[in-house]
Amino acid sequence: MQEIRDIFKDLKLTFYLVDGALLGAVREKNFLKWDWDVELAVFSEIAIKELDKIKAKSTDSGFEAKIIDSSIGNLKINLHKYDTKYTIVGLYKKKEYRLRKSFKYPAKFFDNATSIHFLGKNYLAPAPTDEFLSFIYGSDWMVPKMSLIKEEYLSKKIFNYTWGQIIKRFIKKYFFFIYK
Repeated sequence: MQEIRDIFKDLKLTFYLVDGALLGAVREKNFLKWDWDVELAVFSEIAIKELDKIKAKSTDSGFEAKIIDSSIGNLKINLHKYDTKYTIVGLYKKKEYRLRKSFKYPAKFFDNATSIHFLGKNYLAPAPTDEFLSFIYGSDWMVPKMSLIKEEYLSKKIFNYTWGQIIKRFIKKYFFFIYK
């Protein structure tokens, strides 16, 4: 992650620790052992203009870089190195939120970002960090919940589903239940 920090610093781009990366940094003082990726957030309206530079610089630094989605509404870049997946997600501003495909975060947390010390380096994090983590994981965010089902460990407030997404999720769960 320090290498990604250096890449973004060279490109004069800002990223934030979010989701499991931030939860691990604050609660565990380390990465979550059961998390499958390290999520970092950028502002879509800025990063989308720099996608080619991000990919080139990452590749030059030894990462396998793949742009998964280059749309402003679901910007996503996966970087792989050291048997670890780093997911760069784009968040775009709409009214009082920063959004991505299925999630919403109050923009105020990013407007008041703070620096946190994690594994020997400083990283930006939404602030107040404990309130941000409560928004994502609920008031009991200090209690580890090891599950692959997002609804079991994420707060209901974070979801930003459209009716089409809700119907798709219902159908997927229905067929999973039937064939289980």
